[in-house]
Amino acid sequence: MALAPSVSHAAEVFPMEKILFEAQGLTKSFPGVKALKGVDFQLGPGSVHALVGENGAGKSTLIKILSGVYQPDQGSLKLDGTPLTLESPRAARNHGILTIHQELSLAQNLSVAENVFLGVPKPKRRLGMIDWAELYERTQAIMHGLGLDIDPKQPIHRLKIGTQQLVEIAKGFVVEPRILILDEPTAALSVHETEFLFNIINNIKAKGFGVIYISHRMEEIFEIADVATVLRDGSEIGTAPLSELTPDIIAHMMTGKDTSMVDRATFRDGVARGDEVLRVENLYAAGVNDVSFSLHRGEILGFAGLMGAGRSEIAQTIYGAQAKHAGEIYLKGRPVAVSSPQAALANGIGYTTEVRGWQLSSSLQSCPRCLMPRIGSC
Repeated sequence: MALAPSVSHAAEVFPMEKILFEAQGLTKSFPGVKALKGVDFQLGPGSVHALVGENGAGKSTLIKILSGVYQPDQGSLKLDGTPLTLESPRAARNHGILTIHQELSLAQNLSVAENVFLGVPKPKRRLGMIDWAELYERTQAIMHGLGLDIDPKQPIHRLKIGTQQLVEIAKGFVVEPRILILDEPTAALSVHETEFLFNIINNIKAKGFGVIYISHRMEEIFEIADVATVLRDGSEIGTAPLSELTPDIIAHMMTGKDTSMVDRATFRDGVARGDEVLRVENLYAAGVNDVSFSLHRGEILGFAGLMGAGRSEIAQTIYGAQAKHAGEIYLKGRPVAVSSPQAALANGIGYTTEVRGWQLSSSLQSCPRCLMPRIGSC
């Protein structure tokens, strides 16, 4: 498949006078792996630049260099045309470069306000005591400025994961950033929360700041981004305005394969399914209402729906993390009683929670055996 003529390298897309942040010839190696191979990247003021690529393409390594976590083996950085050295994340933050990682870094036992000001100077009263009234007031102002309605005094562990992600983003606005790097920011957000995030991004654009947006969701990239850079195997494959790209072109750049020629329906129907390994009939539980489905060997079965539609509740019920009110669960044709996560594990059923990175507070910890949140004994 021929690429669009406009797909080029980053240096050919932005006029020099319209470059806010620039990386040239970035190279980074780890034992046995060359993660980046002379990558160029440019960010214009008032624009959203999408960074896309398959897992292992080099996105995370590039972002860690841009945010001061790693230093490149070769290459250089410039901010407003001035050479820049980022020896630490603190140095990046001091230059107005804020990175919101996919994994949350919130202290679950602290309040929203304490998390927003975590690691930065807090307002003080005489004798060095924290001015809590001003802390809450400044946090509330940040939330209102972002269009969020979150109580600054609320403990983090009482918030939904999606709301926690928005608090993570709000942390960066104690000092207004010039460059915002968002790594898979909508992974845990509902449609409504994603709209909030996009409003925040559009407000940042209007102020002339730059946004680097990493996502696997093609529809989001085409909705929010102005320019896209595609990485593959540590190399920059091309950079172009989104108006000159299509999902098929980006997919081809990411994989090196012509994905437009795949007849997905034929491909799906042509795969021989194996024996049935799981069947659920008329399942009822909290948040689950008369759900039935079957899973065969060699299949990947996906559940789609909005936040609160019952996707997690179905998985948690099958795993025994919440009680089943009615219905049957069959494994390889035989009925099983999955009354607890231990029973599920004994039957070969595993579960990966949406809360990753052991971010649960001491009052809501994960059981080391079943990996589910527990209260009290498990």
